[in-house]
Amino acid sequence: SLPEAPPRETARFYAHYYVGKFHEANGDPKKALEEIRRALQEPLPYFMDACAREDLKRLEKNVQ
Repeated sequence: SLPEAPPRETARFYAHYYVGKFHEANGDPKKALEEIRRALQEPLPYFMDACAREDLKRLEKNVQ
């Protein structure tokens, strides 16, 4: 089984990740990239961490 992340770290990851997704959906990929980078400062042993890493790669390719 996977280790449990402390609730505060989990909340911080999701807060930054979903704020980043919000910015991306609203046409601001630079802010999205900034927030997703912040989210990944709190890495988690969950599937959404992998999703955030893929989003980061995609945004880094498209944001100059």
